[in-house]
Amino acid sequence: MRRQITERFCSWKEIFWGKALLVGTTLWVILGAWDLIKSELLPDKYQSWTPVAKTPHLSWRTWIIALLVILLGVLLEGAHAAIQKRDRANAELQAQMVKQTMAAHGKTTMNRDWPGDWKLAEDGFRRHENSSVRADWFRDSSGPVETWRLCGDRLDVVHDCEALCFQAGNLLVVSPMSSRLSVELRSHEDATDRWLYFLKDRYGLGDLMTGTSISNGQSYAATAGSIRNLAATSARACIECGAKSFNG
Repeated sequence: MRRQITERFCSWKEIFWGKALLVGTTLWVILGAWDLIKSELLPDKYQSWTPVAKTPHLSWRTWIIALLVILLGVLLEGAHAAIQKRDRANAELQAQMVKQTMAAHGKTTMNRDWPGDWKLAEDGFRRHENSSVRADWFRDSSGPVETWRLCGDRLDVVHDCEALCFQAGNLLVVSPMSSRLSVELRSHEDATDRWLYFLKDRYGLGDLMTGTSISNGQSYAATAGSIRNLAATSARACIECGAKSFNG
């Protein structure tokens, strides 16, 4: 809640404060310059020309309406300037991302340091090798349906392991390891699932259980299992993938 209030205050400040300060400073400079010119250069008959004396004597309602119109103009101009600033920043960021993507694409070749990339992936998993994150697999022949679920530890640790699995799954298909994968394994579109199926094929599953499910009066076979110590298992797999990438 406090963060939302702070962000909202900063947005209001960006929209209003800059333009209001500009308008106030401009009026102050104009009045100061006029006072200097009047006192130093103009004859005595012009000395009575002050903003108060020359301001029309209008009702307070008229002054309020005029001030509201000025305030509305300041807000609209401030919002317009803020939007243009955001648009320019977004355009520059998109251009930078395109350049980085093109540069990364150009570097993603067989001349890359693939063992080094796998070492970086291993280091990521090593940070959580003492965690209890596991990957639960379930298959139901009524469909058939296969699903993976990462769980077993704090939510932030689970999300970290999921992101690392996603990275390793993408590395599988762009590194020399791709030629060692089966067609079925390469066909998985989800990078996280691709990595988990790779671990399943390489090391198998623990805690295997079989059963049946009932759908529309028919029985279907169901199988479940887990990859225990997902981070440590993934780190070991990264070492093997890095070793197989030297002569890829």
